[in-house]
Amino acid sequence: MEIKQTGILIVSAPRCGSTNLMKSLASTYDKNFSFEPDLINQYPKFSYNDVVKIVPFWETHVLHTNSFRYNLLLENIKQFNNIILLKRKNFIEQLESYYVMKKYSTGKIDRKWGNEEINKDDSYYFFKEYLSKTNEVIDRLSADLNLEINYYEDIFKDKKLKNYKLDLSFLDSSNKLKQINKERLV
Repeated sequence: MEIKQTGILIVSAPRCGSTNLMKSLASTYDKNFSFEPDLINQYPKFSYNDVVKIVPFWETHVLHTNSFRYNLLLENIKQFNNIILLKRKNFIEQLESYYVMKKYSTGKIDRKWGNEEINKDDSYYFFKEYLSKTNEVIDRLSADLNLEINYYEDIFKDKKLKNYKLDLSFLDSSNKLKQINKERLV
């Protein structure tokens, strides 16, 4: 089936460039996009013809382990004909980006940053556990769906994604959120 006739699902850990990838694919294939709907409860409503980006595991799942319904998540993911699994190779950069978004950006996902201090406080370790568990869920989905995992670093460096065309304007380095190379404080 041609991509123009069906939707694309991006299953991503946080801070892996998935929002820009979603916008790139939506632009290329002239589709609407849906930003992080609840795939289990299908809220807010979305179309299976859209480019849909989800994070498969939430912070609340760390706190309430019984609330995570992997099998239902897997079955709903299978409703899409085109599935992209996305992670990041550099876990520390992913963790720092998530930490800054939560601690300094009050959840604003597209705020540029670079000078914020990364403290190893309780929230840092909670975020580390959360991201680790989210990456484990993506690894499990990869095995259960027999799909390879794509990596942020490869897509944004090579400006390509196997089997898909991309609007490269969304992959431009000016869209990177971390703008200043600094010594690590972690």
